[in-house]
Amino acid sequence: PQAAAGLGGRQFPPGQIGRQHPAGPGGRRRRRAGLLTAAILAVLVAAAVVITLMQGVTRHAPRAGATPAGRHPSSARHPSSASHPGSASPPSKRPAPRPAHRGPVSVVRAYVAAINSHHYGRAWRLGGRNTGTSYRAFVAGFRTTAHDRLAIVSVNGNLVTARITARQTNGSVQVYRGSYAVSHGVITRFHVRQVG
Repeated sequence: PQAAAGLGGRQFPPGQIGRQHPAGPGGRRRRRAGLLTAAILAVLVAAAVVITLMQGVTRHAPRAGATPAGRHPSSARHPSSASHPGSASPPSKRPAPRPAHRGPVSVVRAYVAAINSHHYGRAWRLGGRNTGTSYRAFVAGFRTTAHDRLAIVSVNGNLVTARITARQTNGSVQVYRGSYAVSHGVITRFHVRQVG
């Protein structure tokens, strides 16, 4: 049988007329390069997704809440925690987040910052669980606190003494003086009393 002339002067054997001729070595290389590029892109996208998810977990981990740092919740009013959605049950048993600098002052500052930002789970892990009250009562104790201002008075080893000025939601101000014993990045003992 006679071969028919194709495009570009190529000869196609009978039965191949009208069908595409398989790509030669150059076409296979291009296909392999395309597949390799697609595989590399898939790996990069997968890595980006994993990194994003890991950062999201870190960013959205519960953080400390909003009230006078170290104010013992049992000395505060215990209103319902319903005004703070998702705060009714204690956070998981994850270890307390470690501040960048693990010194006692940074732990107390992180605790107060967590309370101020209503991240009660984080505050609980930073030491709130050592206040001698339940998680629900701990959260409820901060319901009427708008913002706490922390002033470090002294540091003696792992013991931090501080003054907390607590602005309440009704505009009034309460002042507390407290000592916080810190061990391994967690407040382990509180002694806080209202002084004004």
